[in-house]
Amino acid sequence: MAQVYINDKKLDKAKDLLIKTNKYYSEEKDYKNLAYSYYWTGVVCRDDKKYTNALYMFNNAIEENSKLERKKDLSIKARATTKIAQVYRHTENYKGAKEKYEEAIEIAKKAKYDNVLATAYWGYSILLRREGKFQEAINFYKKASLIYRQLKQERNYLSININLANLYYYIGDYDKAINLANSTIKISKEKEYEKELSYALLYRAKAKREKGILDNSESDLKRSINLLKKLKDKRMLAVAYMSLGLLYEVKKENDKAISYFNKAVDIFKELDQPIFIHSAYGEIIRFYKEIGNYDKVIKHTQKLINLTKRIKF
Repeated sequence: MAQVYINDKKLDKAKDLLIKTNKYYSEEKDYKNLAYSYYWTGVVCRDDKKYTNALYMFNNAIEENSKLERKKDLSIKARATTKIAQVYRHTENYKGAKEKYEEAIEIAKKAKYDNVLATAYWGYSILLRREGKFQEAINFYKKASLIYRQLKQERNYLSININLANLYYYIGDYDKAINLANSTIKISKEKEYEKELSYALLYRAKAKREKGILDNSESDLKRSINLLKKLKDKRMLAVAYMSLGLLYEVKKENDKAISYFNKAVDIFKELDQPIFIHSAYGEIIRFYKEIGNYDKVIKHTQKLINLTKRIKF
């Protein structure tokens, strides 16, 4: 029941139920079920962005699992370790995240727990991409993709395709990016997967912009933005606004460009996303330099400095 509440984003109800199950299994010294109960409590804390509590519960899950007198459940250890890596990634502890993903990959391989292995490959790919190791990231995404295809988990498989399309965009292979996005868009339309469709449209638009297919790129972006608004996916909506701003810059529609850049920055500030804020301001500063408006360059550079002073490490 707690898992149902988590899936429905009813985190308070899930937490209340898990507090009871934690108490019950602890009193019964049922370490296996207590480990799972702690694990799901950690998931609730992570989804509620209470990351310190999440780490505590995931580590508790691993500790309780270690108390099993007979065969220990490596699957719960692999899952909890993967979740710890995710928390580290969310809190920008990338070194810790990488170490935990590597640990989770080895545990999942040993346990032959393919679903967790694919999740760990996926998370590890994200970190490699952040480090600029694009080809290594592509290789790990492909490993995850193969597992999801074998498990017939279509939506996860499509999500990997979307990430691959974005990576191919980064390395300048725009045709591969467009082809992957096209296949994802086709399936997403048929199955009415709105999230996957919105992301694929966004990444196809970025590749089309680089190939000079500007009107089609604008159409894709506007369709993506409408879906992202419907989904209330603010972070990706801001990314789409940045992409639309860059498109209007290419089309020499500078007023529209800066308008969408500013919309993106406002959302990134609201979501407290330092990396995205820095990237967005970097584009704005570059934009004003290129059009020769140095007063605006100075103004936005100062804004960025002020924001940087407030970042907590």
